[in-house]
Amino acid sequence: MKITGLTTKQNVTYLFQGTMNPLAEELFTIYQGAGWLEATGYGHLVITGPDAAAWLQRLVSNEVVKRPVGEGCYASLLDRKGQVLSWFYLLRRGDEWFHLISPPPLAGKTEQLFRKYKVIERVQLQNQSAEWGLIRVLGKQANQTVAGIFDPALIEDRFTPLSGGGFWKEGIYQEPVWNILVPHQHDTEIKKALGPLKKISAEAFEIFRQKSGVPAYGVDVDEQHTLLEANMHYAYQRFKGCYPGQEV
Repeated sequence: MKITGLTTKQNVTYLFQGTMNPLAEELFTIYQGAGWLEATGYGHLVITGPDAAAWLQRLVSNEVVKRPVGEGCYASLLDRKGQVLSWFYLLRRGDEWFHLISPPPLAGKTEQLFRKYKVIERVQLQNQSAEWGLIRVLGKQANQTVAGIFDPALIEDRFTPLSGGGFWKEGIYQEPVWNILVPHQHDTEIKKALGPLKKISAEAFEIFRQKSGVPAYGVDVDEQHTLLEANMHYAYQRFKGCYPGQEV
C-alpha cells in the first residue's frame, strides 16, 4: 500500500509499522539503516595485456586510458547508431589489468562482443565469473557501517583492495551503495563480518533501484535505446576520442 502525498521515507515507515511484512522491513532498513545484498549472476570478465587500455579506449563509451589505477566507471558498448549493446562497470586494477562486471542479463553477451572485436591486439580475455562474487552494503547508514566493519583509515570512494578483491562506493542511487568484489574462497569471511546486518532480498533492491531512477538492462533499456534515452550520463564521455556510436 502507498499513501498518496507521503514521501518515500514516510511510506516505507508506514508499511513497516503497519504491516510488518518482510519486504517492508527490508525497505525500512535501506532508507533508515543499512543491509547487505548478495548480487548473484553477474559476469566477471578480466582483460589484460599491453594493448588492453588502448583497445578498450577505442571500443567503450567512457574514459579508459586516463583513468587512474583503482578507479572505475560505468561504460557501454554501442552500435553505430549509438544504441546500447551492453553495459558494465569497468574497474581498472592495474596499468594493464581491467575487471569488467556485467549485470546478469549481459554476463555472456558482454564477453561475446569483446571477443568479436579482438583481432590482433595484445590482450587476453578471461571469463572469471565462477571465481568472483559481488556483495553490496546499502542504505542510509551504509557509510558508517562499512567504516565500522573495515579499517576506517582505508575507507574512500575509490577502489580499496581487500582479501584479493576490494570494495568501492557508488553514487548513482538514492542512498549509499558499497560494492565488495570478493573471490569466492573469501566470501564466507565477508558474510560473517556482515552478519549483524539484515540481508536484503533481490525484490527489495529492485524497488530501491526503481526509486533511484537507475535503469536495468532488459527492463528499462535494450538495443533499441541510447545512453541519452536511458539518462546514463555517468556511462559516457562524448569528447574522449572516437568509439562506436559516439556521434549520435
